[in-house]
Amino acid sequence: MTYLTSHSTLDQEHIKLFASLVNKITDKDDQQAIIDGANMVFRLYGEMLTDLAAPAITLVKQSAGYAMKLKDKRVLLTGATGGIGRALCLTLVEAGCHLILVGRDQAKLDQLIDELPQSSNYLSIAADISCPEGIATIDKECQLYIQEGIDIDIVINNAGCNTFAYLAQRTPTSIEQEIAVNISATIQLTKLSLTWLNHPGIILNVGSTFAAIGYPGYATYCATKGGYLSF
Repeated sequence: MTYLTSHSTLDQEHIKLFASLVNKITDKDDQQAIIDGANMVFRLYGEMLTDLAAPAITLVKQSAGYAMKLKDKRVLLTGATGGIGRALCLTLVEAGCHLILVGRDQAKLDQLIDELPQSSNYLSIAADISCPEGIATIDKECQLYIQEGIDIDIVINNAGCNTFAYLAQRTPTSIEQEIAVNISATIQLTKLSLTWLNHPGIILNVGSTFAAIGYPGYATYCATKGGYLSF
């Protein structure tokens, strides 16, 4: 399971936090009701996360089937070097896409490109989307691509970040960064892409099940993903 494998340490923290919350409840019936509810949520959540990349790819293919074929189309993908980003890269390459990979670390982008087949089909943009300068860099590079005759057919806003901690423990900076990456950057890039995306084109925003789950330790993350879903 993509998420559970890559976040095993984080899941242990979830279990510890949940245990600490339950132990504070003195009524045994209330304790059991909460545990039963949590088991149901985790069971449902686990089923949803069996393969995180598949739903996004399915949406791309369904949308593309309506307006275009994926083969030889160029896709801009943010969060390319993360776990879901890598899975999306492999699936899109199998479909015959050319990729523009976006991430904060150029070395990691270069490593990803080296690991993918037919490396000549890839471009990369190193940019931190949590700040206006990073968003401006992506927009500038894409405008240059268009001027050079490099069309962009699909934009996948996949980048995201989270910090597992009680809200009272969070710093203002970490909260602002999470909001910037998880929702502000997506809105900004979606707006900007309208000026350089081919028509017809696809803009796919990859969300999270946390948009509908109020989860202890993830207050800000759930809030950003709820806003993301509404957008």
